[in-house]
Amino acid sequence: MIMTRTLFILFVSSILASLARAEGTGDFTGTWASKTTDAITFALDLKQTGSRIEGYHNAVAQSGRRVDDVQPDSGKPSISGSVRGRVAHVTFSSGYGDGTGEATITLNGNRLDWKITKSSGMHYLPSASVLHRQ
Repeated sequence: MIMTRTLFILFVSSILASLARAEGTGDFTGTWASKTTDAITFALDLKQTGSRIEGYHNAVAQSGRRVDDVQPDSGKPSISGSVRGRVAHVTFSSGYGDGTGEATITLNGNRLDWKITKSSGMHYLPSASVLHRQ
């Protein structure tokens, strides 16, 4: 009887583990960068801990005349939010002006798709960008 219960528990556990892997959780941790055009570059340095994500950004626009940058030595992360599967919903704060907003980051292998869903104030983060793991 105990052996049957043990086998049943192991069987159910393996099914649940398979379902969790099939959901496709990803790891956003790392340095990601894109070159949108000759005049715009965008990079994220992200760290995922469980379902939480935070990090820093660097956005260069107008051929280098505008730099929106927040680095780790500046204190509070400029990007923070939560991860569910392969999608992160984050808030951001500009390093250039008073800009803030919300964005969705979708993980597709070694590629991130960044899309601002809401923003206000002055910032130079791109409205949409494709970034690659560095």
